[in-house]
This record gives sequence, structure tokens and C-alpha cells, in this order.
Amino acid sequence: AAYLLQRHAMRDPRVAFAEVCEMLLKNNQKICGRLFKSKRGQLVPGFLADVILFDYEPFTPFTAGTFYGHLLFGLNHVPVSTTVCRGKIVMENGVVLGMDERRIRAECKERARKLWQRIK
Repeated sequence: AAYLLQRHAMRDPRVAFAEVCEMLLKNNQKICGRLFKSKRGQLVPGFLADVILFDYEPFTPFTAGTFYGHLLFGLNHVPVSTTVCRGKIVMENGVVLGMDERRIRAECKERARKLWQRIK
């Protein structure tokens, strides 16, 4: 959204591409550094790090020079296959481990139905 809003506000299709990617990749780490005591934001010993793996097969070359394009236009529309939080795999092959997703989904549908009845 920041990318599109900046282009619209500036009325210039050339702005905001690299800046928005830099905000996403660097500013989040800086903000966390100010808010949390534990070190995070780097994949190095002693830092907390969550990692996600995407099920992503790009149609165009994926290189260091095209990474920002894939980040903004490709990766945001593909499913996450694996998620690791604090060193523990919490989702693998698209399945959340340790949760009964069908039961939770059924309960959510029932609660949503009851909510909509109250709103009518």
C-alpha cells in the first residue's frame, strides 16, 4: 500500500519502489530493536528469528537485482509452506502443527453465523 500511495501522491510512477522495500526490510528491525529487549531481526546466534518459506515458483528470474520486484509483486500472493518461530516448526507443508484446523474453522463459521444474526 505504501508503494502505491507514494506513487499516487507524487504522481510519478518512478518513485517509492526501492524506498518501500528498504522500509520493510530495515525499518521493521530498527523498530523491534527499540521496543523489545531481546535481539532480533538477523539470522545469527543469539538473536530471535522467525522464518517463513514460500511455495514460490517465479515466472521471471529471481536474482539479487530482481529481489525487490519479487518481494513487492510476487511473494505477497503465494502461500507460505513452512513457518519456524523461535526455533520451532509451527507450520509444515501448509499444515499448522498442533492445532485441529478443521475444528477451529468450523467453530469460526458457527461464531460468524451467530454474529451475523445479531447484526441483521
